[in-house]
Amino acid sequence: MKEVSIVIPALNEEEAIGGVIDEIKEVMHEARLEYEILVIDDGSVDSTGVIVKQKGAKVIRHPYTAGYGASIQEGI
Repeated sequence: MKEVSIVIPALNEEEAIGGVIDEIKEVMHEARLEYEILVIDDGSVDSTGVIVKQKGAKVIRHPYTAGYGASIQEGI
């Protein structure tokens, strides 16, 4: 069981999401915590979901934009 779940709502974040995931991994590794990163791809039309998968995080994809609140709820 993971100690921490990190939920990140994302919409068309291909330029930033890789760096965000890398930074989270670094901090969590230094903290020596068991964790998971869940990115809720809220209907992105760019490569956000592909990059998330390449970085080893879990991605949940909405087929259309449902909004920030729906993304947070989905992640929880």
